[in-house]
Amino acid sequence: ETVWNKETRLQGGGSDIDLNDMGKKQAEMAAESLKGERLNAIASSTLKRALDTAQAIAGYHNLEVQAYPQLKEIDAGSIDGLKGEEISKTPPEFFKQWASGQIERIPGGESLREVQDRAWGVVEELKKRYSPGKVVLVSHTFVTSTLICRALGVDLRLSRRLTASNGGVSLLEFSSNYVTLAYFNRTCHLVT
Repeated sequence: ETVWNKETRLQGGGSDIDLNDMGKKQAEMAAESLKGERLNAIASSTLKRALDTAQAIAGYHNLEVQAYPQLKEIDAGSIDGLKGEEISKTPPEFFKQWASGQIERIPGGESLREVQDRAWGVVEELKKRYSPGKVVLVSHTFVTSTLICRALGVDLRLSRRLTASNGGVSLLEFSSNYVTLAYFNRTCHLVT
């Protein structure tokens, strides 16, 4: 969690906001939930909120965090930093797309396809380097949802229906023939 999460502001790839106190606690609880896993690598977005979470996870493992700019959150262009009610005042055509989850492109920013393509390249690289094995990938809501859509072979427009919680953990299992979503947005470790 960041201050912008609390304020319901959209924080895209251009907003490098620090974790707040609750966010640091969530990162530590997520890290603790993974401490018993045998990990081969930890990859992260280059944004501080993801890197700090990845570092918390790395604290339980003898691994260096590998930072990838391709895992940054969507470039939110002209709506970066806006609150929900402010997004509703954007041009009507864009807001209609935003509300329906069918974003073609954020004005001045990226499309969901661009986010998915750049982040999927990292997934492919990590699969080549560490398969078979376990890799933790720490990123952001739009990145996570678009990657899950690609892994499962479902329409990218469904990505807006996959909302990841701060500190939530999802597991994709790759086999030679297909990918399984073992769980999505597990948050039981966040209950205090």
